[in-house]
Amino acid sequence: MILSNEYLYGDDVVVPKIPLSIIDKRIQLLNDNLERLLKVDYKVRDTMRCNDIIKAVKFWESLKQKGNK
Repeated sequence: MILSNEYLYGDDVVVPKIPLSIIDKRIQLLNDNLERLLKVDYKVRDTMRCNDIIKAVKFWESLKQKGNK
C-alpha cells in the first residue's frame, strides 16, 4: 500500500525531503551491522534482528528508488 503525503500529513502541508546522503548513510550503517551479525554462527545468531535489519534496508532503498518524492 502506497500512501500519499496528503493522506498521511494533511492538505497544504510541505513535507521535507530526506537528503540522499542521509539515506545512503543509513543503508551503509544497516549493512555494516548486518554483516557483523551474520558472522555469528547461525545456531546462535539473532535471526529476528537480522530479518528486521534487512526489512529496514529494503525500506530505505525503496525511498531512494522513489526519488524521495
